[in-house]
Amino acid sequence: MKYLNINTAVLMLFSTCYCFQACTSSSSFVENHAKFMEGNHKTAENEVNEKDIDFSLLSQLDSTELHTLLNSYLSIKEALVYAKSIEAQREADRLMGFLGQRKENKPLQTMKSSLRHIAETDDIVHQREYFDGLSSWMYRLLKISEKPYGTLYQQYCPKALSNKGAYWLSTSSVIENPYFNEKHLSCGEISETLTDLGK
Repeated sequence: MKYLNINTAVLMLFSTCYCFQACTSSSSFVENHAKFMEGNHKTAENEVNEKDIDFSLLSQLDSTELHTLLNSYLSIKEALVYAKSIEAQREADRLMGFLGQRKENKPLQTMKSSLRHIAETDDIVHQREYFDGLSSWMYRLLKISEKPYGTLYQQYCPKALSNKGAYWLSTSSVIENPYFNEKHLSCGEISETLTDLGK
């Protein structure tokens, strides 16, 4: 009986070692798992960092300054609706000056880059391409703002920018598309209604 127990124990130990080797011998499994865990960590980390950066900018703005930022954005949008490229240039340049007083961070640099492209040309097609990025930045900023800004409508046109689709923000539920000329002014739909968290 004693020998049987020893043999059984040896057999169990061998089986355990074999199974462990089989599970871990595949380098691709180990590497892929490590990459998966690293990727998840980086994704979560980036989301937190981006949100912190946006909060950093919001902390530099009081309610009046947030309205200044929003009104300048809406003025650019209005200029693009009616293909007034010079007015879009002027407002983008003014907004760049306003933001130039703020502490730099990555989202702010992205917004200023979009504004710079709008301000440096009177080519309405080029201006509209970069207005899309500006709209995305404004949307993300307002989504986390606790300062009052009223009710806004995020609107979307699937045919904008050569059928790539593009968003913009408006104070009116009536569609006025900034990516086309007056012929397609009403092309688009409301994708989301934003109400400030400060209420």
